[in-house]
Amino acid sequence: MTLFDEPRRVYIGLEQIEATAASLRECQGGQLSVLALPAFTHSILPGACRRFLDSHRDASISIASQESPVLDEWLAAQRYDLGLTKHDAAPTGTQLTPLREVDEVCVLPENHPLLAKRVVELSDFADQRFIGLASDDPYRIQMDDAFARRGVVRRLVVETP
Repeated sequence: MTLFDEPRRVYIGLEQIEATAASLRECQGGQLSVLALPAFTHSILPGACRRFLDSHRDASISIASQESPVLDEWLAAQRYDLGLTKHDAAPTGTQLTPLREVDEVCVLPENHPLLAKRVVELSDFADQRFIGLASDDPYRIQMDDAFARRGVVRRLVVETP
């Protein structure tokens, strides 16, 4: 994986140099390169890009999508101007600025018994069929830890990023 990624880094670096040179040659307003989790590329970024481009008419934006841990490695390598991740710690060599904190939600199928509750507690998921995030997802790790601390065992039937 490392050997595969090294030549790619070189080409990306050369492409960025070429794009910067072309931008300077054409007197453009510069380019913002953004790396984000896939979920953010179609939720947060569209509106943010619109607002940015409305106020920076001569600028352009380059967006790349990647999952952790590769996202963290690319941010630490400072291959992008801006990164959107869901971690509470900044990758090495970067600065973290929290954008928003939100409550977790539970999505339930029609007629599920937990729909009768206004608020669901972790204990309510004991022995329930559960669709969870991928096992290496930071939220999943936090969630698994929270359930384990309370001794709640769920029936994980699907994992998905």
